[in-house]
Amino acid sequence: MESSLISNRLLNYLEQYEEIDAKGKRELAAGTIEIVGNFFYGLSAPSSWHLRDIKRTDHHEFVFSWTSDTEHAICSVCGTVSHARVKSYLTRDIQDLPISEMTVYHAIKANRYYCQNPVCVLQTFIEQFDEIVEKDSRLSNRLKDFIIRQAIESSCNALPKSLRSIGVKVSRDTILRLVKKKGASVLAQNFERDDVKVLSIDDVNLKKGNSSSACSVFIDGETHRALVIVQGATQEIAQKVIKQFPSVDMVSRDRGTAYAAAAKKCDKPQVADGFHLVQNLHEAVKDALYQEIPHDLFLHEGEGWIGTADHPREEPVSDTATSDHSDDLVAMQPATLEKGDIERRIHLAGLTDKQAKKYKKTLEVLELTESGLRTPEIAKRLSVTSKDVSNYRKHASKTIQNAELKIDEYYQLHEQGQWEYHQKTIAQNARPSYESIVAPYKDTVLSMFKEGENHRNIHPVIEKEGFKGSANTVYQYLIKYAHENAIPYGRNCRVIPSEERHVDGAPPRPPRISIERTSRTAIYKRLLHIAAEKRQEIKQALLGLEAVPTDGLNKKNQSNSEQWMNKTCYADSIAEIVFDTEPKKSNVKKKLSKKAFKRLEDAFDLIPCLSAFLLAFYDILLHGEVAKLDRFIEEYQNNSVDPLSVFASGLKKDYEAVKNCLLYPDISNGPMEGTNNKIKMVRRRGYGRAGVELLNALLVLPWYYNDLDESKNGKAQNTTAA
Repeated sequence: MESSLISNRLLNYLEQYEEIDAKGKRELAAGTIEIVGNFFYGLSAPSSWHLRDIKRTDHHEFVFSWTSDTEHAICSVCGTVSHARVKSYLTRDIQDLPISEMTVYHAIKANRYYCQNPVCVLQTFIEQFDEIVEKDSRLSNRLKDFIIRQAIESSCNALPKSLRSIGVKVSRDTILRLVKKKGASVLAQNFERDDVKVLSIDDVNLKKGNSSSACSVFIDGETHRALVIVQGATQEIAQKVIKQFPSVDMVSRDRGTAYAAAAKKCDKPQVADGFHLVQNLHEAVKDALYQEIPHDLFLHEGEGWIGTADHPREEPVSDTATSDHSDDLVAMQPATLEKGDIERRIHLAGLTDKQAKKYKKTLEVLELTESGLRTPEIAKRLSVTSKDVSNYRKHASKTIQNAELKIDEYYQLHEQGQWEYHQKTIAQNARPSYESIVAPYKDTVLSMFKEGENHRNIHPVIEKEGFKGSANTVYQYLIKYAHENAIPYGRNCRVIPSEERHVDGAPPRPPRISIERTSRTAIYKRLLHIAAEKRQEIKQALLGLEAVPTDGLNKKNQSNSEQWMNKTCYADSIAEIVFDTEPKKSNVKKKLSKKAFKRLEDAFDLIPCLSAFLLAFYDILLHGEVAKLDRFIEEYQNNSVDPLSVFASGLKKDYEAVKNCLLYPDISNGPMEGTNNKIKMVRRRGYGRAGVELLNALLVLPWYYNDLDESKNGKAQNTTAA
């Protein structure tokens, strides 16, 4: 339709000129250019502008030359309307939106006027075109809006290069200046808003871990609209900002005392954020565990060197022990194995000297730790380093388990009638030992072998006697000789002695022992899991729904790489290279079982107390009953466990805010956390150099342009409907 419109206009215009002279040709050219210009800029250029020429330069630029035929203008200083034109003008070059990746400039021949106000400081002034461009600006208003929209979606550092590729010539400093200026005007509008009913406050550090860079962030709690970021996170600063919003009926915050005091000074009701309440609850549980429960705990099974857990140890035996239980074990009543019993287990397991030493040291470390000694004391008694003690303790479960497995293998051999196992294999076509080049030195080799020497010690001796082979040749000779004569030799090699071969049955197996290593962190996670299951049950009961299985809590869906490959644009050959299709090894840590947790509950009275503590507060949050909150505070504020009593006392001090959290469950600081994440993203995008002024602009401008677009769309829909 538009193409036919311009063609009709041109045809009608040309039909007026049948005989054209030189003057008519000039007028025809000017008129044609103006029609084309009006076609492109008729909706945006003022009616007083007349296009006189269009020029395309060698620098990929379009230059539109305009003249203005206004009869009056307004003084930019005093605002007086003047009709007295001066016989001079000024040409202004204004950059506008590009066309076909070419830079567009408007060269406007603006008129000069006398200021008819005798008290004005200006005698003459140049007319302004405020609807197109700001005073003395070289960028049109719509180009500025385009640049700002691009800047808030990307980085101001990288934007100039991408803009240059589409025909916009602007520097990084200009972009920053435009964004900050526009952000300042929108921020001023935010302070004049009278529709903010819920004000959410939180703090954020612009530099991680540096409290000196702390800032306070304020958003509209109902619309989640970012309002302002201010430097500092003190009571005085928050109080100043809250006073700027007299329409606020409620202040939502975390458990910080500074913001609580500021809201109280401004006489604003407060709501404590539920997420932070739960976070403080979990911290109290974790602190209680870390104060009362040792770091490493060993749960025993069977009739081994440790007896049944009857009660936790109250005081360590060592005089050097302190209140820190960072490397203690769970307290038991030990039933230590006899020395002969340990030797018998080592013998049945066929442990080497090195393995036997490690097995004995492990049992000694566990027994001494059970008696209450700390790591330095144990290291001193056993004449080892503290690091060795930690390693023995760390691998204790695996060391004992490996010995038990080897004892099981011993009894399996009796059942199968096999006396020899783990012997190094020999090839079927291997030559016998008497054909080896070591055979001439047989007497020396066997005499040293019977004395317990290995091939490494034998090799240099027979070398002096003239042997020319390697140490490995000696090793192969000993292996063959051991196979031929049923003598155990080699690593992991063992033959059951004939006196131990009980054809009718093996001797009774020693009592099986095993331990399970766990930690207080595993207890903490198990407590949270139990609380999550109970919370799900309470939710289902409140909604009147049937209970759903909770076994799948916190389980993540694992993506299938083959299905992912089918969704990509890669060819199959490339997708097999890019994506890892091999099955992953399970690296999931073993969770604390219900049985083990029950045994820990029996050993430590604190664990059931913490479980009840968690469930009681979850019940308060889910039901939203103030009476239950009062009973909870009364029950736990004088609790013997310090972290629990501190948490309950904190609820009492912040009672009104916590109560409002129950009464107004829809008010939350959750959107504030999203705003904080966006602030951190903007900081990272600007390499950490974005200051408060730029952060404010990049936070408030997206909301401004979103409102602007919605209002335009609304007007367009209304126009269409009309």
